[in-house]
Amino acid sequence: MRGMRRLRSLALGIVILAGLAAIWMSRDIARHHYVGGEDPFGATMAPMSAGGPLLVDSLRSGGEAEQAGLRVGDRIDVVDSRRPRSTRDVEKAFAAHHRVSLQVRRGGRTVALTVTSHRS
Repeated sequence: MRGMRRLRSLALGIVILAGLAAIWMSRDIARHHYVGGEDPFGATMAPMSAGGPLLVDSLRSGGEAEQAGLRVGDRIDVVDSRRPRSTRDVEKAFAAHHRVSLQVRRGGRTVALTVTSHRS
C-alpha cells in the first residue's frame, strides 16, 4: 500500500513538473517572435527585461535588418529617437516609415543604423 502511495506521489510530481516546464517554454517562445508577424523586418528579438532594450536573437538571411548591418547579439536601445519598451514599438515604427533609425549597443559601443523597407 505504501509503495502505491509513493508511486502516485512520484507520478503527480512528474506531471506537475512537466506542466511547469511547458508553461515556462511557452512563455519563452511567446516573447521571441518575428517583428510584424510576417517577418518584414527580418529579425527576431526579445526584451532583455520588462520595458528594457531589445536583444536581437536571429536574422533572416537577406532581410532588411541584416542588410542594414544589424547583428545577432545587438542590443537595440533606440528606435526612431525613442526607447523601445517592447518588440511592438519596433513593429509600429517599421510599419509607419519607409526608413527606421536604430541605435544599438555592440561590443561596448553604440552603432547607428538605418533599416530601409524594400516594399512599396
